[in-house]
Amino acid sequence: METIEFVKETPLGKLGIEISELKLGNDHHFDNVTLKINGNDFQLDFLFENGVKGLKIYKAETEKVFGKKLDKNVMLTLPGEIKKTLEGKFELMKAEKEAAKNLRIENLMHGKEKIIVRYQEGSPLSGWTIYDEEIEKLLKNLGLAKDVDGWGLLIDWQFIAKVGEKFTYSQALGYTRPEREKAETVKKTKEEKFNKALAQAKETGKPVVIGRYTDDCDNPDEECSVDTITEYIYPDGKIRTTRQHNW
Repeated sequence: METIEFVKETPLGKLGIEISELKLGNDHHFDNVTLKINGNDFQLDFLFENGVKGLKIYKAETEKVFGKKLDKNVMLTLPGEIKKTLEGKFELMKAEKEAAKNLRIENLMHGKEKIIVRYQEGSPLSGWTIYDEEIEKLLKNLGLAKDVDGWGLLIDWQFIAKVGEKFTYSQALGYTRPEREKAETVKKTKEEKFNKALAQAKETGKPVVIGRYTDDCDNPDEECSVDTITEYIYPDGKIRTTRQHNW
């Protein structure tokens, strides 16, 4: 453990502080430092605020730290060497975490680790699900899972019915291959159609139709319910649309 002194920008003198633990933050929390101050443990956020990087003490906890309650949050400023040391340790922890995540993804993709899902019953999230960031991304990328209004992830029940609640990434890959190949064919066909239309537009100097679909009428004063939308590709490569009311 490392004992340091923080010189406050308030007339509170010096604090003898012992670093007990470092904890990485995530998307929702800052990096965290556990300190022992006067024999008491405190978890403080290590962050930038108002151009200063330091350890933040919220006013509700100031009495525990300083022996008197302050009417505002406090930033404990860090001596240069201590700040540099903490930043270095956090960067190393982040690199190690990223390396471990990448190794795990590799293991999942090579079948060295099985994916295990569970059934959850409730509203609005009812069905097969999993709470694992890396696996969630893999399944969503394959189109086997979708988010449900911020409540969590639902996995395709037909897939689970076929492979069971324990499966490998290779099984998921094989199950989705026909749909992925179909989607790739559709994408390739659309690209070829687009490129052919663009070449024609450049050759003739006139716009070429590349798509047509219907949409709800956008004018309440017109006596129609459906509009026809036509997409054109122009010689400059830009796509423009026209809207035609249907009476």
